[in-house]
Amino acid sequence: MKVYIYHIKYLTGVAICLLGCRYAEAQQRKLELSVTSGSTVSWISQELKVGETKNKNGVLFGLRSSLYLNDNWSLGLEVEYQSYRSDVRLNNVRDSYNTTDFDQEPFEFRYTANSYNEVQRIENINVPVTLQYETDGRKVRFYALTGVKAGFVINGTTQTRIGSLVTSGYYPQYNAELFNPKFMGFGTFNNVKSAQKDLDAKMAWSATFESGIKCFLNKKNAVYFGLFFDVGMNYIVDNEPTAKQLIVYPSDEYPVDLQYNSLSNTPYAEKMRLSSFGLKMRYSFFND
Repeated sequence: MKVYIYHIKYLTGVAICLLGCRYAEAQQRKLELSVTSGSTVSWISQELKVGETKNKNGVLFGLRSSLYLNDNWSLGLEVEYQSYRSDVRLNNVRDSYNTTDFDQEPFEFRYTANSYNEVQRIENINVPVTLQYETDGRKVRFYALTGVKAGFVINGTTQTRIGSLVTSGYYPQYNAELFNPKFMGFGTFNNVKSAQKDLDAKMAWSATFESGIKCFLNKKNAVYFGLFFDVGMNYIVDNEPTAKQLIVYPSDEYPVDLQYNSLSNTPYAEKMRLSSFGLKMRYSFFND
């Protein structure tokens, strides 16, 4: 997190220096400052082997500076906040693996999870660098822009909910399968809700596209209305060489408190990336 904050400060400083160096030039060229807001449909995509992902709404807002090269072309630099959320649903998950209990007795832990749901939330500070083209017009113009966006994750969490979880322990040395007691982690658990866990995500790179109309209010102000689409270009979660179990039996605890891993760290999903699309509005101010 500290590394991301340092990068954000560094990029902000570079942006201020670049704008400062071109201040005199901007007195002849038009400089546009904008306040941006938008409503998004976020897409935390991952290659699920089972189940489905439900995309949820998000928000964005930011500040943008555009330096016009001529009346039609401009370079843009923006700092924006954007939220992402997805719900991953698995109808039925059944698995087993070998482990030991708190007495170091080896056994096979078995579980069946019905109505498994994982909520994934990510908050980013994005820094898009774009090139914009707009048509001629005194009142209304059409515009299109494209560029690259760097996203710094400032908060990422996952939370698990399970409608019904049935667990048991099979001890081959005794040829016995235990379905209780619950203090050993065996039994039926209804309406399970885990605590929020941090999602360790890397910086997200995406290609951004936007198109819409620009309406002039007067000589110094304009309003943009557009559609945008961000396409994720890299994976934000590393695939671990040894995937973790979805439901973890802690061998060193008594009484046993079952633990829950994010799907992104298990064999059920991989290659997580961020994408989004939605509506965006900008209110801009000109320097001339």
